[in-house]
Amino acid sequence: MMGLKKEKSVMFQTKLKELRKKNNLTQEKLAAVLNVERTTIAKWEGGVAQPTAAKLVALSNILNTSLDLLLLGNEPNSPTIKIPLFSDVSTKQVKTYIDVPSDISNPGDYFAVEAFDDSMAPYILTRDVLIIRSQTDVRDQDIAIVSNEKREMSIRRVSKLQEGVELVSSTGREFYTNEQVLAATINIVGRLVELRRKL
Repeated sequence: MMGLKKEKSVMFQTKLKELRKKNNLTQEKLAAVLNVERTTIAKWEGGVAQPTAAKLVALSNILNTSLDLLLLGNEPNSPTIKIPLFSDVSTKQVKTYIDVPSDISNPGDYFAVEAFDDSMAPYILTRDVLIIRSQTDVRDQDIAIVSNEKREMSIRRVSKLQEGVELVSSTGREFYTNEQVLAATINIVGRLVELRRKL
């Protein structure tokens, strides 16, 4: 990463340590999640070294904060709006509301849900919060919430093929012909646009 200016570097090392502790993470735990050595975290917090841009983004996600706050100590200027976190997607039963940036278009098209299983592990784990955009179709290789004719929901990567659609999980693949898709054997409920994970 290009060198941070000295005052930004001091702010970063202070905020990194503060946010790490606030999230109940040791240097060892944070290092393991970032796939770096514990000494790397110590160097960042001590101002001896600086993370790459990719590691900064990962840090902001892990510490559940913005880059503005992490680097500059500024609370994000962007106002937020609330979207529903459904406890049951099929009935749209609201468990609570969560904040998302207010600049998303058509906020009514978005909802959140906690991942209900580890079928997409290691990418999506049980209790990860998934921000979903309601839509009935997705692009090839998008991750989507899909319902079957029994209204059972699953999280799958959608692979579009000439003969039909394949729903891919870490445990296997399910193929549906174009005829089955047209007969609504499966339905796309929405596309994953953001994943939030707490450690």
